[in-house]
Amino acid sequence: MNYRRYCFTFFYPLLVAVILIFPLEIITRNIPNVYKSKNYGIMSNRDRYKVLVLGSSHTYYGVNPDYIAMPAFNAANVSQDLKYDHYILDKGVKTLSDLEFVVVPLSMFSLYSELDTGVESWRKYNYRHWFNYNKYPTTELFNIKTHSVFLASPNKLGMIERLFQYYRWGNFEKTWSRGGWGTEYSRVSSEKTLLESGKSAALRHQIATEINDHNISYLDEIAAICNKKNVKLLIVTMPAYATYREHLNGGRIKTIIAIATGLAASSNKIRYVNSLDDAIFVKSDFHDADHLNHEGAKKFSRIISRFIEEWKSSEEIGEHNNHHNK
Repeated sequence: MNYRRYCFTFFYPLLVAVILIFPLEIITRNIPNVYKSKNYGIMSNRDRYKVLVLGSSHTYYGVNPDYIAMPAFNAANVSQDLKYDHYILDKGVKTLSDLEFVVVPLSMFSLYSELDTGVESWRKYNYRHWFNYNKYPTTELFNIKTHSVFLASPNKLGMIERLFQYYRWGNFEKTWSRGGWGTEYSRVSSEKTLLESGKSAALRHQIATEINDHNISYLDEIAAICNKKNVKLLIVTMPAYATYREHLNGGRIKTIIAIATGLAASSNKIRYVNSLDDAIFVKSDFHDADHLNHEGAKKFSRIISRFIEEWKSSEEIGEHNNHHNK
């Protein structure tokens, strides 16, 4: 009898938790989210997209496919690092049969930090749940967050609020476009926001002081995938406001530029555009000191579009001349 009581005492709370969480998990998985949408966008448009944009929040908010002349899809996400860029690209080249260009940003943190070990490591579970990423250490198999969308969220109250918005009030609004671009950053920054965000973001992005060899490897593998699939790789450094740039380590900027230009010099299928201090971007183009707003995204996307079109045209002319000379 004591044994039965002990088992009941031990398993009853677990049973109650499962009964409560299971239906919550089901309805949570049915809510639209940006990761689910982007995986579907890549997997269901096999012959549509010719340009695939990867990266973190800088490209998520800063590259709007609507202003790129060729059919484009933005697969960037907040805090997405080169590891997950590599994974998404590997999926993308297998499904996007007409892919011609890949855009990858190199920001001040891209080569130095990893999502899995950073302060926003909880985001890694989104790739497990929605992109079927399964290359985690064996220990993660015993972590409930790898199996539960609801429990993986760091903000349970916010998740419950979204459930009510979607199911009860029916006023759930997507914060991304059909092409995957983040639509939240619409406002123009005040001087105070630019000053404060410039310093805080620059310091945050430079916490890691040593280049992570894994990131170099992922960047090299991205280039290798593009080369193998005959896809052109465009590496970009996104525009940033002066209040962000003035707090950056000059040596770090030179290192990132040197690595990007070196990679571009290694292949005619790789090019690098550095817009970090491009004077064409003014205060009214920024949401904060290191993110473009809607107007800035339109401007940068058009720049990228023209660059891609000119690159494609010059290559076609070169191929025509080579054929004619033969």
